[in-house]
Amino acid sequence: MSETGSAQGWAAEIESRAAEEHLDRERRLSHELLRPFRMMHTTIGRDGNKWCVLYGENLHDGVAGFGDSPDTASRDFDRAWYAKEKAVIACEHIMHIKQLSGSVSETATAICSKCGYEP
Repeated sequence: MSETGSAQGWAAEIESRAAEEHLDRERRLSHELLRPFRMMHTTIGRDGNKWCVLYGENLHDGVAGFGDSPDTASRDFDRAWYAKEKAVIACEHIMHIKQLSGSVSETATAICSKCGYEP
């Protein structure tokens, strides 16, 4: 391979890597901006010796995350948000299964025939 061909190969490789890095940065930024912590207009403050991220009026009615720093509290909030979201989805599907069969205990492991959700 000539020096020109080799240089073009390296230039193409560098350009390809730069494009991949750019896409990776864009994906990470999108993920960060779409976190529940950012999307849900939470409040953040100190609660005793921990940081607290709260969505809602209070801890009982809302969703909260705690941590030693605002970052760890926001990540704990995201985990709590997704756990609550999954619990709500599961409850809705269990009620749907109950409507289909009349019994939650007998059909808790059944597949919902309407939407295909498997608890």
